[in-house]
Amino acid sequence: AALLLAPNRNFATFCCHLAGGVMQAALEAAGLHCWTKFYLVKPNPPPTPRHTFCSSIEECLVAGNGKRAWHGNHTTPNHYVHRLGSNKRMHPVEKPRPAIQLLVFSLSTPGQIVLDPFAGSGTTLHAALLEGRRAIGIEQEERYCEIAAKRLTRAQQQPPVPLQSQI
Repeated sequence: AALLLAPNRNFATFCCHLAGGVMQAALEAAGLHCWTKFYLVKPNPPPTPRHTFCSSIEECLVAGNGKRAWHGNHTTPNHYVHRLGSNKRMHPVEKPRPAIQLLVFSLSTPGQIVLDPFAGSGTTLHAALLEGRRAIGIEQEERYCEIAAKRLTRAQQQPPVPLQSQI
């Protein structure tokens, strides 16, 4: 990750709360400085097959390789509450587009490239398109590449709704 970032750029990665410390240590060993966290809060998490608490929080570590690159405003929250509904997800670990759009808006500027090395169904690519960023997605499973391509084609046919116009 550190080798792919231009100077003074951000890297964001989601991980479960148990892996946060290990992930942060790995990012810092690679030369990135973790400077904030973002949380995806699920007030109605799915049940777990294990004898433990249901995971209602996903943690996103934000790291950079120089000066902090913050483009949000002074009221941007460090969390997004996502109520899991009955709508069908396109990918097993799909994130809500508004949460990812908030990250794209706050951590990059229009025209910059957003790289998603685990693109899945294209949520990050869709959010980048809406925010006027260029995007590169990498996904190993062809079926998800096809879903992402269809999603982006539909999104390009509609006018973008930047997050800034919603806050």
